Amino acid sequence: MLGLFWERWEAWVVSLITATIWYYFKISFPQDPSGLLGASATLAAVFAGFLGVAQGLILTMKDSEAYKILKENNLLSRLFSYLRSGISSSVFLAVLSVVGFFLVTPNSDIKSQYKTIYEAMWAFSSMFSFLSYHRITKIMFKLLRHV
Repeated sequence: MLGLFWERWEAWVVSLITATIWYYFKISFPQDPSGLLGASATLAAVFAGFLGVAQGLILTMKDSEAYKILKENNLLSRLFSYLRSGISSSVFLAVLSVVGFFLVTPNSDIKSQYKTIYEAMWAFSSMFSFLSYHRITKIMFKLLRHV
C-alpha cells in the first residue's frame, strides 16, 4: 500500500522540495534564458503528446486481460487520473515557459523577488511534469508486458 501512496504523491513531494531549494538558495536562470525556456516548452509539448498517445493506447486495450485486472481492482480511474495530471502539468509547463519569455528576459523590468518566485514555479512545474511523465511511462511498460 505504501507503494501506491508514494506513486501518487512522489511528484508533488519531490517537486515541492525542488521549488523550495530553488527559492531558498536563489538559484537563477542563465543570463539569457530563452534557450532554456524554449527547450522546456518543446519538451513539455512532447510529454503531453506522448501521454495523449498513451491514453489512446490504453483505450485500445479494453479487451486485454491487463485492462480487466485494472478495472476489477479499481485502478483504472487512478491510471486515467495520472494521465490527466501528466497532460495538464505538461501543458502548464509549456505555457509557463512561454510566459517566461516576457518575464525573465535580460531587458525585463520585473523585480528580483518576482523573478525568483517565477523561477521556483518553473522548477516545480518542470519537475512535476517530468515525474508525471516518468510515472506513466513506468506504468505503461508494466502494462505492455501483460498485453
